Amino acid sequence: MSTLPVAVAVDGSEGSLRALDWAVDAARRRGTALRVCHVRHYAAWTQPGAPLIMPPPPDEDPVLTDVRARLEAAADAPDAEYVGLDGAPGALLPELGAEAELLVLGSRGRGGFAGLLL
Repeated sequence: MSTLPVAVAVDGSEGSLRALDWAVDAARRRGTALRVCHVRHYAAWTQPGAPLIMPPPPDEDPVLTDVRARLEAAADAPDAEYVGLDGAPGALLPELGAEAELLVLGSRGRGGFAGLLL
């Protein structure tokens, strides 16, 4: 039996919260811990002289704070670790998955018009 956690990436969206619920159930069924990650992508696309937007300190991540409260209110939630990472999701998520039994991601959706066509 694996001791690796089930990892889930959250960003506060409805899709990521559905992925969180699915990951909680998967971790519970596998008898493993849950690793909840928020990849914060702060791009500095500003004009010269404009103030840069800096990421919050790791212990003040509002997405992880909301997720922690959600899991603490849930009955029989697995043990959870909360990780805030700064960088590009496309680079960090594969690394996260390599250190987990399972990586769970939500759907970003297709947008209004594309969703309507489908």
